Amino acid sequence: MRRLLAILVLLCAFAAPAEALDFPPLDGRVVDEAHLLDDAKKSALEAKLADLEEKTSRQFMVVTLASPRGMTVDDYGLELRKHWGLEPNGRRVALIVSPHSGRSVIQFDRPLSDTLPDSVTDAIFQQVLNPRINSGDFSGGVTLASEALIKVLSGEKLPHMLPPAQLPQRIASAAEVAPIVRGAVSLPDGKTDGAWKRFVLDFRGSDAVMTFVNGADVARYGQAGVVTPDHNIRIKNRPLAVAAPEEGALADFRASVHAAVASYADGYRDYFGRNNARVGGIKTMLDPMPRVVLVPGLGLFGLGRSKKDARIAADLAEAAVATITDAEAVGRFDPLPESDLFDVEYWSLEQAKLGGAKEPPLAGQVAVITGAAGAIGFATAKAFAAAGAEVALLDIDETAAQTKARAIGGAALGLRCDVTDAASVRDAFARVATTFGGIDILVSNAGAAWQGRIGEVDEALLRQSFELNFYGHQRVAQAAVKIMQAQGTGGCLLFNISKQAVNPGPGFGPYGLPKAATLFLVRQYAVDYGSEGIRANAVNADRIRSGLLTEAMIASRSRARGVSEQDYMQGNLLGREVAADDVAQAFLAQALALKTTADVTTVDGGNIAAALR
Repeated sequence: MRRLLAILVLLCAFAAPAEALDFPPLDGRVVDEAHLLDDAKKSALEAKLADLEEKTSRQFMVVTLASPRGMTVDDYGLELRKHWGLEPNGRRVALIVSPHSGRSVIQFDRPLSDTLPDSVTDAIFQQVLNPRINSGDFSGGVTLASEALIKVLSGEKLPHMLPPAQLPQRIASAAEVAPIVRGAVSLPDGKTDGAWKRFVLDFRGSDAVMTFVNGADVARYGQAGVVTPDHNIRIKNRPLAVAAPEEGALADFRASVHAAVASYADGYRDYFGRNNARVGGIKTMLDPMPRVVLVPGLGLFGLGRSKKDARIAADLAEAAVATITDAEAVGRFDPLPESDLFDVEYWSLEQAKLGGAKEPPLAGQVAVITGAAGAIGFATAKAFAAAGAEVALLDIDETAAQTKARAIGGAALGLRCDVTDAASVRDAFARVATTFGGIDILVSNAGAAWQGRIGEVDEALLRQSFELNFYGHQRVAQAAVKIMQAQGTGGCLLFNISKQAVNPGPGFGPYGLPKAATLFLVRQYAVDYGSEGIRANAVNADRIRSGLLTEAMIASRSRARGVSEQDYMQGNLLGREVAADDVAQAFLAQALALKTTADVTTVDGGNIAAALR
């Protein structure tokens, strides 16, 4: 929305009187009452606005409002500028954003109307500001819209703006959308009941991408075809464009995406059939799923069987966006004939790769491990990554999680997650879903051991242990199940329940009680979600060198029993020390056991007292 100040100042007579209003103080060129910008971004934007005024004499202000005080943002903005003494002087521009009311406005003096015509301001709102505000990226929306206005006021031209579509006012987030898209493009294995061919996603939402996907004609130019035949090898013969995901209407979006994917697959089969007949019927069809999905209001996703492949697909999609946007600026994008695209996609050397190297067992899957900076968590993350999964290492120690992720390499992601804090869990799982597209496997491993005789222990300590050792498992399992349900392809919940859940030790009640409750939590998830293909299993481990069983604790316990440390660690039926890697392999085996749920696997070298009966 734009407003010529000289014309509309008269409308203030019908607004609430200024003396009845409160106003934020004028403390610079950026007045961030809504607290959308951190200090660094605010300072950087202040500097850019000062530089603009120095070079052009044009005075540009950015204002974010906590509320427009019951008025329209437009009218409150006029009252606000009057209150600050900023009457029209022919050089003033204000971007006023009220994110919680869902309204924003650009106000400027009449002499600037040629510089800021409707076509420019509408493009900035619809292609830059609104999509980000709608998706919750308030900081990015304000910053990028301000930078776009700075370009225009400096005499530069904005990149070609495709005519925008009418989009929902509020767009769902990438974290909500990605699992739906990922589930829709997943394919049943066909050979093993319960197995799926899944894809990893890579999200892009640059200005150029947003301009492209938000275009009114994206269904035409976005799905016309690829820009070069070799792109066909990586991203199929065309992308898939889906409907805009309206916030609060994800069920409708899910239905529309599944229908769009089914239509795409049918179209791909027809494309293959036509062209395979042309070359004598000698080709073997590849899977019919898209490798690029365009989502109006949000951005695009690249798809691949690994994060690396997904990134390549997204990179090629961004290159295509630039080329097609330029073509549409001067005319109309027309792709190469489909016969040329097919001949490259089904080139004999590419076909020869079919049936070549066998994919690892967890290719295309995403695993989340909590307590991942510890011995068992890290060993488990390494084991799952070696089996082909993309892994997210969650730990309350963010630096340690990131260090462990770097040690694994590839696309391994290290994140802070405090499993006793619902907001921390929510944010971490949203980050995983945005980064990889969803979650298939959860290894709920975070925990700590509190000690004390149960009749004497303080209630606060017992509650603290339950928060971590029971409710922590419940929080992450709930978060994982929500994403798995959005995907609709099942999943696997794995829990570290410890020997204490079955065979409590003296003085370990504060630790063993919540672990015992977690054992029943595992079974409840198996009962409640088995019909949706979500499995729930647990590992019952004992005497693992880790943050729970430290070297000092090993020395203390071995002395108390009058045995050597080695004998203490090998004090089981097999006489073998059990390591974190052994626990990791048990978790991996459970993840691969597609027809096993409610299982508890014991990894302790043999302890009859802890065996399940």
